Amino acid sequence: MLTSSKDSAAEDLLVNAEAAYQGVLGDAQANRDLAAAVVERARAIGANEALVVGLRAVAWAEHVRLDNDKAKRLLDQAVRLAVAHHLDIRLGEVLVSRAAVSHELGRLGAAQDDLDRATPLVGPDRGVEVVLQQAALHQNIGRLTDAAGLYRGVLGRPGCPLDVLVKATNNLALVEVQLGHGSAAIVHIDRAVELATDLGPTLVAMVAQSRAWVTMQVGRLAESLRQFDEAGLLYEKAGLPLAEHFTEYSDALIDLRLLPEARVAAGRAAAEFGQHHCRLMAAEAELRTARLALAAG
Repeated sequence: MLTSSKDSAAEDLLVNAEAAYQGVLGDAQANRDLAAAVVERARAIGANEALVVGLRAVAWAEHVRLDNDKAKRLLDQAVRLAVAHHLDIRLGEVLVSRAAVSHELGRLGAAQDDLDRATPLVGPDRGVEVVLQQAALHQNIGRLTDAAGLYRGVLGRPGCPLDVLVKATNNLALVEVQLGHGSAAIVHIDRAVELATDLGPTLVAMVAQSRAWVTMQVGRLAESLRQFDEAGLLYEKAGLPLAEHFTEYSDALIDLRLLPEARVAAGRAAAEFGQHHCRLMAAEAELRTARLALAAG
């Protein structure tokens, strides 16, 4: 009877852990504490599967807050637990998340290793997440045509989870504009904005930021500045760090030759990246600030 009660509690906690993870995807700020509570409860009762899912949820919240070092440590714990308890599908899911975090940390080889390891483990309904992360890796190293092909494949998958669909549509817009396909990029980013509406403030803000960047790249600079302002408000509403927002906003201001304003935005980006221990991105923002200072004499 005690075993049955414990199993029931573990099953209920697993449902809560999965809900916490989905909640973090849409609103990391509002759901991080919920995910952390699931982790604490799962540790207390020895609910290993719920603990793995909960650790993944907390890690993703930290990733969204730009603390990728902490996210990586949490995901490493989840990987060890999943391996120890033979939770193969959960292991695959965690490896996909860890690949995304390693990607952000600049550890592209480690990210690729995790994707290769995850591919045979994830269930058919989540295999599309592996494809999404593989496309992002191609995009990061400049293999834009390969990335675009994979993103289009994701968009064509029946039953693709909405959060994955939004990310693929958003990223395809970024790739298309880099390939010089401005009209296609605008179509995709407008679609991403529409799809993200019901997914919570985190994705809404990120897609709005992408729309501003795409609009800037196609030469609609005044409109892009308005969109950057809107994206900044959405970032604040979602409780997201503003570092990446200020980085791309600075680029738009540079294109408009508003160099003093661009320097201020770049400085704010550097300060935010430094605050969140994003050393590489902080250094890049500081370099941009220095170049703008030189341009200003």
